[in-house]
Amino acid sequence: MSSEMMAMSGNIAETAISVAGHITSGIAAERQSKAQALFLKQKADYGLKAAAIEAEDYWRKGSRVSATQRALLGGSGVDVERGTARGVREDTYREIALMKERLLHKGKVQAIGLEQQADYQKTLGSARKRMAFFSAGAAAFGGASKFGEQAKEYKLWETTTKDPTPTRPGYAD
Repeated sequence: MSSEMMAMSGNIAETAISVAGHITSGIAAERQSKAQALFLKQKADYGLKAAAIEAEDYWRKGSRVSATQRALLGGSGVDVERGTARGVREDTYREIALMKERLLHKGKVQAIGLEQQADYQKTLGSARKRMAFFSAGAAAFGGASKFGEQAKEYKLWETTTKDPTPTRPGYAD
């Protein structure tokens, strides 16, 4: 094999490796982003469940406080369904309910943020893969251009300067 052909074969191999590298890195980047997105979605689900458990625990503790409050007031002879005693119990109940809702809301807000991050990761992975394919195309065109230049340099084909305009028979130029 002549040195010219070896050089051209090397160019072809270099281009093929470059194209394959770009495509492989793009696919890997997309897979990594998908895995990260899945992790974030799972973390969001876990956060919602943890917030629900925390809110339920708070509700139970608050219910025990409210029951103890009622027992203490009733044990001292106070009518718990009238006046100040009733107001205190209602305030306690409202505070417990409010805190439960806050805990649930906090979990939902965190979950929404994580889900948005997950969506961003998926979009980012797709964009990285698309850019890798564009880079692979650019590498292929660059290699083809270099191959063409080498072919001209080594005179693998000759170009002519003949006018390519066809003439019709029977007509004068």
